[in-house]
Amino acid sequence: MHGKEKSRSPPKMHHYIFFSIAHFSSVLIFWGFFFLP
Repeated sequence: MHGKEKSRSPPKMHHYIFFSIAHFSSVLIFWGFFFLP
């Protein structure tokens, strides 16, 4: 059970990092469009 949990953890963290980067990029693009004349 412990080994299964350990193997299950990395993909979740990778997905979280990917989501965080995607969200940051989206916000950056949104603000860029907002402030650019």
